[in-house]
Amino acid sequence: FIRKISDQGGKGSHRIAWDLRHAHSGPLVLYEGARVSDSGPMGLPGMYSASLIVEKGGEVLAQADAIRFEVKPIRKGVLQGVDHTTYESFRANYAAVEASYLTFSQSLDQIEERIGVLKANSARIINSLDDLKTLNDLGIRLAALKKQTSVSPSRDEVGEKDAYTALNNLRIASRGFSTTYGPTPLHHRSLSQAKEMLLVDQSAVEELSSEVTEFVDRLEEKGIYVIQ
Repeated sequence: FIRKISDQGGKGSHRIAWDLRHAHSGPLVLYEGARVSDSGPMGLPGMYSASLIVEKGGEVLAQADAIRFEVKPIRKGVLQGVDHTTYESFRANYAAVEASYLTFSQSLDQIEERIGVLKANSARIINSLDDLKTLNDLGIRLAALKKQTSVSPSRDEVGEKDAYTALNNLRIASRGFSTTYGPTPLHHRSLSQAKEMLLVDQSAVEELSSEVTEFVDRLEEKGIYVIQ
């Protein structure tokens, strides 16, 4: 399966065009406001098949016979492109790292929301200086983690244009899909660096999440019930 393209039906003739791209390979994020691009990397030259389906109210009313067609490169580029196996391997690896990053990002958002709720209700639920200090320290660590994963610590010092983070490396790696010759060694290296940096970031966010949970558990031991 490569891609499903939909259009509204009506009277007269209609034409649906495929932009020669895969469906977006990122994971489905089940929370309100999540946006995921519809299209993904370019498809490779080769033979494909397509079938037209008429659907109404979730019911398939008609399906045309599949047609086969060939996608050919328009021209041969100056630079030698990668072979199809290498391209597909890079595409699969990129999708896995992208999924890991989105999971990490969502976990960080959840921690920020939990700490935000605790701070907003601190006057009601916290009655000791130690607990107040712990909550403040958790907020400071969250801010530091967000900065670490979005802005390079040395960026302001040396005036770097781009932040050296997992997300930045992932963005550089994604450019390997927008060339006529496929991912270069730079794109492969950026994807590898994104994966390595993400492992460090994931470890840090898991540790912070555990400490927030431990803090809430201590509050409950003092008779303050918190729905997690």
